Amino acid sequence: PPPGGWCGLIGCAPPPPPPTSEPVDTIAPSAPLIASPAEGSTFNVRSFTISGTAEEGSTVELFEGLVSKGTAQANTSGQWSINLTGISDGSHSYTAKAKDAAGNVSAESEARTVIVDTIVPTITGMSPKPNTTGVSPTANVAVTFSEAMIRSSLTRTTLKLLRKGTTRAVGASLSYPAPNKVVLNPTDPLVRGATYRVTIVGGTSGAKDLAGNALIASVSWTFKVRA
Repeated sequence: PPPGGWCGLIGCAPPPPPPTSEPVDTIAPSAPLIASPAEGSTFNVRSFTISGTAEEGSTVELFEGLVSKGTAQANTSGQWSINLTGISDGSHSYTAKAKDAAGNVSAESEARTVIVDTIVPTITGMSPKPNTTGVSPTANVAVTFSEAMIRSSLTRTTLKLLRKGTTRAVGASLSYPAPNKVVLNPTDPLVRGATYRVTIVGGTSGAKDLAGNALIASVSWTFKVRA
């Protein structure tokens, strides 16, 4: 018989063809893209969703440093998302990798930083200080907070200066010399001998930090201008 073949009563047969092999996929998928939340986003809750795109059907794994935070499969549109809960306050940096059906693993995605801040702001400085007497008629009112604040939450509506015995706020302009400080500059000199009340409004319609945490409650204090 021919090499690898066989012979019978009716003749000889050639050897069978060599077995064919399926092509092996050794190409790693492209690195995933983290699309949401935006870089530097700040949350005042301890849960949020990381989402993005990757190779269709690949398994995306999310990491914070070397710690896996979960996996998700990219759908037919390449979309994936992973829900995170119980996140501690502070800055968190996430990356992702994709693994295809053949087990090829992609390079690491670009990092995405997210900040969690559930701590409410407090007032750490007041000028003039509460119950101060002998204040200059040209004095400004300054309020310092424990952290950076949303500037649009510090307005003439949420920072008020009233002279005792009146109900109309003193005309003034506001400035913001630091992310955590606001200064009220009265348009006209304060009345000599008069007592003034400063109020910072708290609650949902009041002063808020960058994460949207509101001052728990309104804060008021008085001072007296020198005669």
